[in-house]
Amino acid sequence: MNMEQDFDEITGAVYRMLHRIHCGKDKLNMDSDLSNVEFFLLLAVSVLLDAKSGKCGYLKCSGKDNGELPKASQKHSEEEGITIGELNRIMETSVSAVSKKVTILEKKGLVTRRTSRTDRRHVYITLTDRGREICQREKEKKYAYLQEMIKRMGRDDMKDLLRLLNRAFDIMEEIEQEEQ
Repeated sequence: MNMEQDFDEITGAVYRMLHRIHCGKDKLNMDSDLSNVEFFLLLAVSVLLDAKSGKCGYLKCSGKDNGELPKASQKHSEEEGITIGELNRIMETSVSAVSKKVTILEKKGLVTRRTSRTDRRHVYITLTDRGREICQREKEKKYAYLQEMIKRMGRDDMKDLLRLLNRAFDIMEEIEQEEQ
């Protein structure tokens, strides 16, 4: 096999794997009324509220490296909630996209929006009791699924996979930046 055929074979395998990953994410979302993006937004609100109150659990709240979430701004109290800007930094998408998803979660009764009492320009998002309950249930379900996957794959293989995927995504971001 020549180098070009080998490259074509590897490229095809990468496309197939990306497709399987895309389809596989739906397995994490079985029996849920939330899309994956809605769940991660709900989770982000939960984690940021926990970080503001000094609690961190399911995900680390110390920084953005290695999939960790950034610390929430401490200038606002937990009572006020999380700003769209804070969610935007975590979700790494446009403010309008985050705002649209928050609206969907609000319509589902999972979050509330409230204007700041001291500065009407600031809008805060908080979890409803139902939102907190659904977030906890979904976290537990997804955690159990991922734990089983890690157990079957093996800790060392999973660490290697994560290292290689992070490297691949870093390279993809470099290429994207070079093309701009």
